[in-house]
Amino acid sequence: MFKFREKMIYRIYQWSLLIKAVNALSEVAAGLAVYLLSKAFIVNYILNLVMGGLSDDPSDKIGLFIVNSISDFSISSKLFLSVYLLLHGVLKLFAIFALWSKKLWAYPVSLTVFIALIAYQLHRYYLTGSIWLVVMSAFDLFLVVLIWHEYRLARRQKNI
Repeated sequence: MFKFREKMIYRIYQWSLLIKAVNALSEVAAGLAVYLLSKAFIVNYILNLVMGGLSDDPSDKIGLFIVNSISDFSISSKLFLSVYLLLHGVLKLFAIFALWSKKLWAYPVSLTVFIALIAYQLHRYYLTGSIWLVVMSAFDLFLVVLIWHEYRLARRQKNI
């Protein structure tokens, strides 16, 4: 029974890493897109996406929030967003690939990276109120628990 439980936890861990890797790659791609595309293109693209939904439901709080937020989108916001997405994605990719290598040093480094990202996401949540930051932080916290579990097993196997 114990072996089956550990196999299931390991599968969940592997799938969580894969999901996080896809998320990190999408962040890197989005960061590059935000950096390379013009501010006007980004604003028009987002407004076109949101306006269709707002024409169906003019009281849509999320749509109105996005329209109000995009009106404040500046060149410095564009630069911050691109650097944030790139850095966030690259840090996560580094941590994930290090974990896949199963090197003992990768676990504490990855735990540090993900805990720091959770702290920053919660700080941003406090400033913005974006529920997506809470959702991402919850998934990251779940991943931290799985990484810690795998780290304890790896240390036990190496007799440390």
